[in-house]
Amino acid sequence: MNCTLSFLDMYNKQIFSNKTGMMPMKRKCPLIEFKSRKGVDNKLKIVFEFDLMRHDWNNTYDPLRNDLARLQADGTNSDVVLKTPTREFKAHKLILSCRSPVFAAMFNHDTREQNENVVQIMDISDDVLEQLLAFIYTDLVPRLHEMTIDLLIVADKYDIKALKSRCESCIFDTVTIQNATELLLTADRANATKLRTNIKQFIIRRRGEFIRSNDYQELRRSHPELILEIFEQPTND
Repeated sequence: MNCTLSFLDMYNKQIFSNKTGMMPMKRKCPLIEFKSRKGVDNKLKIVFEFDLMRHDWNNTYDPLRNDLARLQADGTNSDVVLKTPTREFKAHKLILSCRSPVFAAMFNHDTREQNENVVQIMDISDDVLEQLLAFIYTDLVPRLHEMTIDLLIVADKYDIKALKSRCESCIFDTVTIQNATELLLTADRANATKLRTNIKQFIIRRRGEFIRSNDYQELRRSHPELILEIFEQPTND
């Protein structure tokens, strides 16, 4: 980012200008000199001009991302298998450990998974596991919007905070009065604190509509503690 700092006198005439390639500017401006200049009359207009230069960071990192995607796809030098009831996924302990504290703990101790080089995963579908691995290797989730809730729960299970945050934001964008209760319970189950808080605030803002909905009565019956938590918390209004 380039920044130009200019001082204009009372007639909008430039009396000082300094351009720098970065902010903040560290050079002191000689304001004391302006007092003696004719026509300044101790009145200055300060103008900042910013030139933002776009950097396509994704393109910069694409070669690395592509190499890691290929590494995951063909299983080159893999040293562990993630096994579901219907499929096996070759993977690399180092990469899994770097991205997930749960995998790190699994492979850094004398566990069955570490000794046998097989991780049995019985509670995740093949499609969801495939997307989880895509994120672990490339930081991308091609089908995020198709399986956001499943990925949120998996991200919580393996303590992958970046994926969890991405899922929370994606889910909150879909919140309505009709699905607020269901998504609130999902957030509660997945320990999605940010999503849970945002949905509660959404319900409070739409309090009248929510109380008139069928979901309100059902939530009152099944989770009365949540109703108390939502409507007894202080608001920012």
